[in-house]
Amino acid sequence: MMRSDSKFFMTSIYEIDQILKERGELEEDAETLALIREKLPSMHRRYTDVFSKSESDRLPLHRIYDHRIQLKAPLPNAFSPLYQQGTEELRATKQYLIENLEKGFIENSNSPFASPILFVKKADGKLRFCIDYRKLNGLTRNDPYPIPRIDELLGRVSKARIFTKLDIRQAFHRICVHPDSEEYTTFRTRYGSYKCKRYMNDVLMQYLDDFCTAYLDDILIYSEDPTKHIEHVHKVLQRLQEAGLQADIKKYEFNVTRTKYLGYILTTTSVEADPEKIEPLRNWTRPTTVTGVKSYLGFCGFYRQFIRDFGKIAKPLTTITSPSEPFR
Repeated sequence: MMRSDSKFFMTSIYEIDQILKERGELEEDAETLALIREKLPSMHRRYTDVFSKSESDRLPLHRIYDHRIQLKAPLPNAFSPLYQQGTEELRATKQYLIENLEKGFIENSNSPFASPILFVKKADGKLRFCIDYRKLNGLTRNDPYPIPRIDELLGRVSKARIFTKLDIRQAFHRICVHPDSEEYTTFRTRYGSYKCKRYMNDVLMQYLDDFCTAYLDDILIYSEDPTKHIEHVHKVLQRLQEAGLQADIKKYEFNVTRTKYLGYILTTTSVEADPEKIEPLRNWTRPTTVTGVKSYLGFCGFYRQFIRDFGKIAKPLTTITSPSEPFR
């Protein structure tokens, strides 16, 4: 017989999933906080939220920096064909969709235009999700926003004696796509079509070329004086905090005299080529096409400043890429 003081409670599978998800986030935040306490110097602890992983997994509000895509021709009502995927890539696709739908970074789309997806392997062997927007790019007005020249960036840090490096988490998703442009970002997968819901230089404009550089999502803070460096790092972290941008604590380097940046190794006395980037050149398969030769020359040219008379050495290869020269 049921007791009169019995109480009943109702829940759902969805609510249970949400509780488990929130508990997982708390455990993850606890792990991140422990890492922050270990790596972040005490004088910068007020900026702990700049390194919050859970905050970087949330879509920011719409701002004046929203990305608007301007077309020079109407989009055709056509899907691009799906690229063939293996078992590992299909698994990675599902994982990407599930994670980013939960975060609100993407949503289902019924746009008549969609771009295909593909994967490239990262240095750690994991797969990086990419969208092939070449067809969309061909219909888009050019945005003449200047990408910083790497050689100029390196020149500005030549007198530095101390460095701090930051890597912005989820940088691609920290800028929302303007609502009017969301349908243009639609991408097609085996499991349906989705669109992105988704300004570094403006955030740090006051300090660029003075004591920091920003190249896409990589920030380098450099100083000639250790005491000044603390102040410089403080200013950059403050701007990131105000802008709602989060950095990856695992990739954070503070107060170092040697660091890797944009394919180079920076020290207090020199700029060196990164041996890990040079290794592929040593093992490069002999090119058999003009395109292959151009790719090789482009890779070599990245480090031409370290090769005396690079132009003369490369001339035989440069010559055979000319349309007037038969390839052999």
